[in-house]
Amino acid sequence: MSEPEIILDRSTYKAVKAMDRQKMEQWINNVYISGLNDASGNGVSMEELQNTIAKVDGIDENRLKAIMNAIGELYKSKKNE
Repeated sequence: MSEPEIILDRSTYKAVKAMDRQKMEQWINNVYISGLNDASGNGVSMEELQNTIAKVDGIDENRLKAIMNAIGELYKSKKNE
């Protein structure tokens, strides 16, 4: 997947150049939140992950539950950071 090209138009460039520190921080935070929201929509659901892992030869129901529990714990720990 190729990275989208980011183009800074002249009006945005001038607006950024004229910002003070506080406005710049707010603008950067808005850009970050926007990117975070865009990225969160492209993830894989736990159900999709479980169905894919279940198709692997040698993975029985008990092993699948253990794997999904481990992944669930990882997600919980990342959310709490």
